[in-house]
Amino acid sequence: MTIAVIVGYAFGALAGWSFSRSERVAAVWRVVIRSQIVLVSVVVSLLAAWRLPSVADLLWPIVGGVLGLVLVLGQRGGMTEINDVAALLQFGNQTRAVELPANASTVLAEFDAAGWDALGIDAHVAFATLAVAGREA
Repeated sequence: MTIAVIVGYAFGALAGWSFSRSERVAAVWRVVIRSQIVLVSVVVSLLAAWRLPSVADLLWPIVGGVLGLVLVLGQRGGMTEINDVAALLQFGNQTRAVELPANASTVLAEFDAAGWDALGIDAHVAFATLAVAGREA
């Protein structure tokens, strides 16, 4: 079983490295990673099943694996990918137009921690919203 786990991780690392180099795959990257994790967990669970006293004990690992796979593959549009666009940022009492360049981490706003502490962190929350083309992202 140890060899199967090592092979699974090696395959995952190789697949992740090769997928990260392809722009076509970048759009489905989250689904690929989640599917890989579910597949490895199912395979490891089934390899470990030889120690179970009866075939009926395989039911829950199989149901869990199938359910996880359905959830991973069935998720569509849950997250918005924001890349290389102009957006409108609202934070606190301020609104600001921002540019989000492709493949970059961009600081859009900063909050003064001293002011937040003075208001009391138990009663106040820092927030920001981002809108792209008039729609909250």
